[in-house]
Amino acid sequence: MEQPHPHLRKTLPRMNKTAHVDPTAFIDHNRKVIIKPWVCICAGVKIHGHYHIHNLEYQTRVYKMNLGLRAVWGANELFIGHHTWICEGAVILPQVDYIAPYTIIGANTVVTKNIKEPCRVVVGNPGRIVRKHDYDKVVR
Repeated sequence: MEQPHPHLRKTLPRMNKTAHVDPTAFIDHNRKVIIKPWVCICAGVKIHGHYHIHNLEYQTRVYKMNLGLRAVWGANELFIGHHTWICEGAVILPQVDYIAPYTIIGANTVVTKNIKEPCRVVVGNPGRIVRKHDYDKVVR
């Protein structure tokens, strides 16, 4: 049986055994990531958990706009729904906290927003939903 990614052993106790995470994928330790069954995270995928804001003036502006810690540090956790495929080189930014089931995220896509509807194909920089796929036709 294939062993999970070495970083996932400590940080992702809720990862399903049927999920596949490539060893070259990067998952930030500052964030809880819930990976459901039959998820495929390919080579070079980066899942970021926080911003690298070192400018105190910018942090002060963020707080004055009432965006709070989420704008600075990102979401508390990321939920990746079952049967989701995240292709090579995709980047998921800290403000994303939900990826719906049956989602396909294209290669080198930068996901900047939540994907709330299932069965979507997301591509581009920034990631845009380009179409809905019919999961029943794909499986059969």
